[in-house]
Amino acid sequence: MTEIIQARLEATWSILRDEHDLAVPLDAFVSRVDAVVADRLTEGLTATEAIDGLVLGDLYLVLGCLRGSDRAIRLFLERFGAYLKRLSHQHAPSGALGDDVEAQLLATLFTPRNAEDPTSARLFSYRGMGTLQGWLRVTCRRLIIDLIRRQRPEDGSQPIDQMAAPGPRLDARVERAQATHLLAPVFAACVGELTDEERALLRRYYRDGHVLREIADDLGIDTSSVFRRLGSAREKIWRRFQRRARTELGLTESDLRALLGSLAAGLDLDQLFAAALVFVGL
Repeated sequence: MTEIIQARLEATWSILRDEHDLAVPLDAFVSRVDAVVADRLTEGLTATEAIDGLVLGDLYLVLGCLRGSDRAIRLFLERFGAYLKRLSHQHAPSGALGDDVEAQLLATLFTPRNAEDPTSARLFSYRGMGTLQGWLRVTCRRLIIDLIRRQRPEDGSQPIDQMAAPGPRLDARVERAQATHLLAPVFAACVGELTDEERALLRRYYRDGHVLREIADDLGIDTSSVFRRLGSAREKIWRRFQRRARTELGLTESDLRALLGSLAAGLDLDQLFAAALVFVGL
């Protein structure tokens, strides 16, 4: 690390410490940034470019949390506690699953999941590339998918209807089961008609929870191109889904949307789309 970069990090650390003293020593801050920069250098960036791309304030907060600073954890919860609650319940397909997601996030963000491995705390994987809020959104999505997979029956039966939030009426649950029985095979067939590249892209975005910038960096293209490719793949599935529903099931577009609505039970179509991809084995 050059003297100029060292001086820059020392100045940044000093500003952050003056704003909130989170018991993060200078050497710990510089060491963490240096490790991230070293990885980024292999991607063809200069050290200055790598540092410019980091959200150092969020990284400083995370280091304080991981070091067990009460002040850091209080600050984290002040900034993100309500957001995590909203995020957990917004993306989880049922209230009970949302509660589980929120509880697991809070229990494992700061505390190692493996007592013998201090790096197994979820926050340890935050490296400052992108905002902490964006990282939390992706982490929450991945946790939801993991919990859903654990709950999936081994025989693969009735997966999608279990995603819908349980309603108070029995007929609503029957409607969801019927919708699942009708639509799941059609949806799976439409996904199967995509190219390998399109399925890989959807898998990374919806199943693995990668953000657009991560995918763009790996593919060597800009984020707008990734966005267009995702939109094109979704449009292909929806167009073929409508055609198959009409020709194979005799459903009108309004019939199809009504069935999707009974499955969604509070989810928007994009969230339902993400959940459905998991269950067709993408």
